[in-house]
Amino acid sequence: MALTYTELDSVSKKYYDDTITQQIYEDDPFYAKVLKKQNVTWSGGSKIQWPIRYTKLDTAQWFGPRDQIAYMGKETRTAAEQEWRYINAVTTIHMDEKIKNGGQGQIIDLVKDKTAELSEDMLNKYCTAIYATSAAANAITPLSTIVDSAATFGGIAVADASEWASQEDGSTTELSIYGEGSLPTT
Repeated sequence: MALTYTELDSVSKKYYDDTITQQIYEDDPFYAKVLKKQNVTWSGGSKIQWPIRYTKLDTAQWFGPRDQIAYMGKETRTAAEQEWRYINAVTTIHMDEKIKNGGQGQIIDLVKDKTAELSEDMLNKYCTAIYATSAAANAITPLSTIVDSAATFGGIAVADASEWASQEDGSTTELSIYGEGSLPTT
């Protein structure tokens, strides 16, 4: 019968890399860009509402130096509104994992890594929803709806506010982060 461990294996510790290489969840450049610009903020409230200008003022006109100027007003602002959306992830640390993954036997902190995994799992769910072709139940509104030239978004229909319609380029099937046709950097 062959021995399981060689002499060298029985007297030497194994080398363990104390980092986990994450290959399941991809980082999302669009989400990173939004977070970097700090465009995602919240502070309570029953819904998410933001003011917009939904139409042009369209009162600028050429005139002569002695022409009479008629003053007029026009409402150009309204508000878009979205329901809050929630995301949750759960994991478990079992008693044997808690006991065995401690002290000198610990290569990586399993609790810390499971916490990071929860964050990655929620970000993956978010990124899947933001690039979806339609909204899943209780999910956020996907980009395909937000930038659609005919869809209602934020409670505002394109028929009610033609300037609210996005400019679509149906010839492009992928999002470019850098270069021509990419997300603006400013």
